Amino acid sequence: MSRMSTSPLPVTSLSPVDGFGVSITASSDEVVLRLRGEADLATAPVLQEALASPLASNPSYQRLVLDLEELHFIDSYCLGIIADARTDLSQLGRDLIVRSPVPIARRVLGICGMDGLIEA
Repeated sequence: MSRMSTSPLPVTSLSPVDGFGVSITASSDEVVLRLRGEADLATAPVLQEALASPLASNPSYQRLVLDLEELHFIDSYCLGIIADARTDLSQLGRDLIVRSPVPIARRVLGICGMDGLIEA
């Protein structure tokens, strides 16, 4: 599958909370959530909303990509949210992929056994 095989839909941004923000772009087969800032208990509702929104806005996509290039921190609560989303998507026959994690995010994903989500 190509990363963005068709013209992407317009970028949607969710309101930032405490320096955490999410931008969403989509093509016919992929939705990309670009996370920036710090994902923690205070910002978890924004992450949950972002993970839920692709189902409503683009029900035909096959994979959800979390781009972590601008994510500076993630706590265990938000990792749990991502793990739950992975399970939910898997039950729908869809994939969750992590793209471009910064070193600290890569390390935390590895410690939690979630490094298999990182795109090669």
